[in-house]
Order: sequence, then C-alpha cells, then structure tokens
Amino acid sequence: MLCSSHSYDHPIWISVHSSPIHHHVTSLMQGNKMPRTPFAKSLGAPTPKDYDRLVQRASELSGISMTDLLSSKRTQRVSQWRQSIFFVLRHMGATFQEIGAYFNRTHGTIIHGCNTLEKNASNKEVRQIIIDLTKKTDGDPDNQ
Repeated sequence: MLCSSHSYDHPIWISVHSSPIHHHVTSLMQGNKMPRTPFAKSLGAPTPKDYDRLVQRASELSGISMTDLLSSKRTQRVSQWRQSIFFVLRHMGATFQEIGAYFNRTHGTIIHGCNTLEKNASNKEVRQIIIDLTKKTDGDPDNQ
C-alpha cells in the first residue's frame, strides 16, 4: 500500500506513512532536500544517473550483478533487492512509470514491488537493505 497514489488524507496514505521504513527514508530524504511526494518530477526527481548509481550500489552491497538486478530473474534474493531499489527511487520522487521504464516493467509491477516490500518491513534484512541503499558514501556526489 506504500506506493499508492491516493490523496494524502486517505487512510492508506496515513497508515503507510507511519511505517519504520518510511520514517527512515523520509528523514534521509529531508536531510538531502529531496522531494518525497509522488508528484515530484518537476521538483527534481532522480535522473538516469541516480538510477544507475542506485543499481550499482545495490549490486556492490548484494553481490548480485547489475544485469541480474535489471533482468526478469525472480529469485527471492534478486526480487528483494530489486523491490528495495523501486522503493528508494519512489521515495526520491520517481513516478511508477519512470521506474518501470528504467527496469523495462509496467507501472503495476513497480506498485506491486513497493507494496510487497512494505508488507515485509518488519523483516530485519529488508530494513537493513533500505538503510544500506540510502546511506551516504564517500563516492556520492552530494558528499563532495
């Protein structure tokens, strides 16, 4: 339910935005001055380089090749990391369609991936993946 495009006063929006992962990502995004609304395209949504950097970072952290993360492989491990990337990109302001276009998937697949990740938010491994993906590194352009 996390990635729904409902209005901000909708019960789904309210319940989702109280999750631990949402609060972690939101606090990181606010510190980076990144928009966190689904309508952020005009406010500086992620660029193709941001997508590439995030997939590369996920690849380095997980040991899964970038090719596999972008492929149609459906193993649990690959899917979990891929859905984590969807989630982070969504919180950076990317639309479902933009994320889908990058991963060669429909926007419905992206919505499903975000919702699946949110359902697994109590899983320590999922939380750690999100924390690792959103953690700043020395190589990030924002740190230079």
